Amino acid sequence: MKTWSVVAIQNDLSRWLAGIALALSLGVGLSLGLAANAAADESAAAPIAAPAPAQATLAKIVSCECEASQCGACEVETGVSFYTEKCGPANSKVKSCKKPSCKPAENHKQCMAELKAKQDAGRVPASAAAPARSGEIILVVGDARVRRAGQARDENLTQGATVFAGDLLMTGVDGRIRVRFPELSEMFVSPNTSIRIEQATGSTGTSRKIMMDLMKGKIRSRVQGRYGEDPSKLPPGESASTFQIRTRTAVAGVRGTDFVASFEPGQREWTTEIRTLTGEVALAGLRGDGRPMSVTAKTYAAHVAVIPAKPGGAEPTDEELRSAPNFLTPVFKMSDEDVRELDRDTMFALREPVGGDSLVDAGRKPAQVDASLCSAPSGQFNDCSWTCEGKNPSGASRCRTDLPGVSCVRRLCRANGKWAEPTVLPTRSADECQVDRVRVGTCGAY
Repeated sequence: MKTWSVVAIQNDLSRWLAGIALALSLGVGLSLGLAANAAADESAAAPIAAPAPAQATLAKIVSCECEASQCGACEVETGVSFYTEKCGPANSKVKSCKKPSCKPAENHKQCMAELKAKQDAGRVPASAAAPARSGEIILVVGDARVRRAGQARDENLTQGATVFAGDLLMTGVDGRIRVRFPELSEMFVSPNTSIRIEQATGSTGTSRKIMMDLMKGKIRSRVQGRYGEDPSKLPPGESASTFQIRTRTAVAGVRGTDFVASFEPGQREWTTEIRTLTGEVALAGLRGDGRPMSVTAKTYAAHVAVIPAKPGGAEPTDEELRSAPNFLTPVFKMSDEDVRELDRDTMFALREPVGGDSLVDAGRKPAQVDASLCSAPSGQFNDCSWTCEGKNPSGASRCRTDLPGVSCVRRLCRANGKWAEPTVLPTRSADECQVDRVRVGTCGAY
């Protein structure tokens, strides 16, 4: 029996480890050799690939089918032209096709601008899009400010500024603002007034919605267009337009008219008053538990909410306002002197008295309305012109807006003495344009 000494064990262990190392090295070498031989055999068995030739230049094969062609979005078709072209393999065939002849539309620049605006709007995420334009400030006098939606600071208003939905307009003791909406309705904001533009969308020929919250003070609205129509009497697919002024206790629904709305939240009585110069206004409590009262031309009426006294003069909550006793006054007539005084008090001319005098200093007599004239054709400030434009058929007795390229176009005479950019009226407005001349007159209802 072998004796296992320490030295012997060490020697045997060294020889055993050396053997394992040799075996491993031989195994790895054998594996590598076998893999190399297999790759060589596979390479020998496979056909030898020819070197890749340089890419051949192939003649373009033109299809023998005619391509669909049409005028651009801001062009009109004036005719058709024909062309021939070789086609097929090796250009062995000939095709004959037609394409439209196009020219820029009458309102090409405006059309391209609107098209670009739509494309740009499509690229802007909804969350980053700017609020919709609701109106334009065309007159500012004295202390007039705006608080934009989502902002804590007020901005001073300037002439030409844009009004957006959600804006709160505010005037001080000497402040006045004149706002024009897209469909040409105007609002005159008197001193010491706060009013929020909740919504003002749509223009001529579309369903329009103008909704405002009168917080306090007085405004005059000169409404252009038809509002509050009976939906059953409208053309299929067209919805009724809405013009509303709300206070915290009442609502005034408007048809095409000229009227003054005022709201005074007193200590015990909160009064909403409507004075109508032309047209008709429907006045009702905001609760909707009574029948609206019709306030017609040269009449006035009020809605009164009786508010319970609160400690420290705290303002009532909406729930307290809804539950407060309220009533509508009778409808009273206005005298001619009342109407003249209302005109003097609420109409702001586009040019104020010179020399630093305010309207109050001048005895509350407003300056004359800007007498600037538009030319070609001749028109007064705020007049409208109607023109039949395009290739109206010779001998036609009316503006054929039912034909491509024929439009009834309206323009507004602005304060700078120039006709504003054209507005193409809907097809049903064809009778407003005459075929033999440009018609000029008051804008009226449209």
